[in-house]
Amino acid sequence: MSIKKADLEKQVRLLNSITEGNYSLGWAYGGVRVERADGSIDVTERGSKQAVYAMLRGMVHVALQRRDAVRDTLIGLEADLIRSSDFETETISAILGLARDQSHGSFE
Repeated sequence: MSIKKADLEKQVRLLNSITEGNYSLGWAYGGVRVERADGSIDVTERGSKQAVYAMLRGMVHVALQRRDAVRDTLIGLEADLIRSSDFETETISAILGLARDQSHGSFE
């Protein structure tokens, strides 16, 4: 399968949407790499479109697994807190809100 620039850009958009990150592609010397912070941080080595596409697919896979694990943990925490008589509904909502905010951090 021939990897096109649009294929790489689609994976970067997906990664950014999952991680709320600032990933982009850097093109130079006949190759491409994944960068962050407008090119100031190299995330991957420069390589062929096919090699970088494979790296991006792996990054997306790991980001999805991390997001799902955090979500599952929050669901379990929510159930435990609801069963507990020591917390009021407002306290539970505040705790879960903070946990959800923390779970939306960047993929690192």
